[in-house]
Amino acid sequence: MKPLLRSRWTAVALLSLGLLASLLSPPAHPGHGLRASYWDGSLAPAGEPDRTLLQRSFSISVDGNQASSNQTVWCLVLEGQLELPAEGEWGFRLDSDDGSRLWLDGRLVVDNTGIHPRRLREGRLRLEAGPHDLRLEYAENLGESYLTVELQPPGEGWRELPLGWVRPAAPTPVELLAEGQAELRRALLLGLSAALVLLAFGLRLCACWREARAALRDAASRRAALGSLLARGWVQDLAVVAVCLPFYVQTIATRLPVEPYMKGDSIYYANTAVSLLRDHDLDQRNQTDQRIFTELKPWTQITLANSNISRGQRGEWYPKHPVLMPALSVPFLALWGGFGLVLYNLASLLLLLVVMRRLAARFARPGAAAAGAVLVGLSPMFHNFAYSYCPDILSALLVVAGLLAAAHRRGALAGLALGLAVWVKLPNALAGLLLGLGLVAARDWRLLARLALGAAISLGAFAALNWYQFGAPWWTSYQRVWVVEGGVSRLGDHVTSFTRPFWDGVRLQLFNDQLGLLSTASVGVLGWLGLGSLGTRSRLLAFVAAAFGLLTFLLYCKYDYTHASHFSNRFLMPVVALSSLPLGCLIDRLLPGGRPGQGST
Repeated sequence: MKPLLRSRWTAVALLSLGLLASLLSPPAHPGHGLRASYWDGSLAPAGEPDRTLLQRSFSISVDGNQASSNQTVWCLVLEGQLELPAEGEWGFRLDSDDGSRLWLDGRLVVDNTGIHPRRLREGRLRLEAGPHDLRLEYAENLGESYLTVELQPPGEGWRELPLGWVRPAAPTPVELLAEGQAELRRALLLGLSAALVLLAFGLRLCACWREARAALRDAASRRAALGSLLARGWVQDLAVVAVCLPFYVQTIATRLPVEPYMKGDSIYYANTAVSLLRDHDLDQRNQTDQRIFTELKPWTQITLANSNISRGQRGEWYPKHPVLMPALSVPFLALWGGFGLVLYNLASLLLLLVVMRRLAARFARPGAAAAGAVLVGLSPMFHNFAYSYCPDILSALLVVAGLLAAAHRRGALAGLALGLAVWVKLPNALAGLLLGLGLVAARDWRLLARLALGAAISLGAFAALNWYQFGAPWWTSYQRVWVVEGGVSRLGDHVTSFTRPFWDGVRLQLFNDQLGLLSTASVGVLGWLGLGSLGTRSRLLAFVAAAFGLLTFLLYCKYDYTHASHFSNRFLMPVVALSSLPLGCLIDRLLPGGRPGQGST
């Protein structure tokens, strides 16, 4: 047995403790920020605000309205004190869509008011060093929303308004003491985090160095060591990530300044994450303009697709959309705010590439498996959703991870992952059912029992949550949607949303310029040509992958809201991700020396 300090799990434990310590540290600049007041349904502040909170970010995107999930007409006022470090002529500018205005000490400095697309306005003012009263108004009227605040110190260039320079009010001595204690705690925890992470990596580097010294004594040993290194799964994972990551980062960097990433249902998932972080519950009253549902008029219409609220058995306002992704992304939101959700999305997408490669590598040589993952990963569908907050990435990740666990004969883990996939998207239940049927046909009772055990754990928790929220384990949030028709409230059920003409759905999913697979994920379609090659290596995985892909495609042919995806058919992302498995086998067969067999994992 290895000594404890040389154990791989010791390094993993130290690394995990280091990351946990960094998460426990308080935010930078505690007490800093501006007091934000929100009014929904109005372009100018009037009366009592709908919501007041401490705003720690001065950039607004589509998710900027904290008072409501109705991202149409709203306004906010940011108030506090700006502490300037030097005297002189200061420049200020506002970049906004729609209107914005900035006052300092009661004087209007920048006027960018009105209803307009994104526009830049600036102003200058001579100010003394020290605190100055700041008031910033912003209004949004339909469409996209955007706001950034920049300043120009005397003799310097433009820069974003630093968070550490603004406070909601003059701090009291007690607040200053608390702030100092928080800064000390932050420094200690971050120092501990860095020490643990460095120790973890140091232990692994020492172990690798000892192995390398013994292996690199001659040229033959060096070649063998290099081959051994390249054959390791984590090296191949890094290679796939290294190829795709620059393209994803370029997409994010290009679109972030000008394009909101909260599109479609993403804002509702974000509302749930905000509720979990700030309110520590799933009640959406604080994230929703309640008047939308309570002050009804005869002409009020809130359709099944547009509603984001499901009614609980005791009248609670629960999110209609599944809560698993918001729960997983809460640490990212806590550490980096709204942009943290982009980072979570990117991390999920990169992890999906890794599990895609690892699944293909069970049945194809390493190079072919990596090539298949990269080709799918660089398809327009994946490329586009690198800049998003997309639940379908998590949906695909859990489906592929479940089948990877099954390929390794880790039935309980497979059942757990496939059960969680059902939390994210109910149609993912097909993957678990098909895998179970395949195991029954193969009479693999041991793996089937473990699969059922893992699924029972995750689906049991899902059923318990449904029972608590909606009164029955088989009632999900999609069966209890709060809709309004002609001013009359009722509960809607998404099960009734499969009325699209079948052939219209086929054309939409295959041939549409913006949504069709042939234009947005053609490599994912061609990948299924390798199904025969996969079948010679694993009949079970070939059956599950093919049946799951076909049945999921046919299901969404009938779905009324398949067209609701802003680009590509994101509902089919698990199918496209899974196509990397037969694609890897096809590439393996076409390459010289191709033959059935398992690759490195």
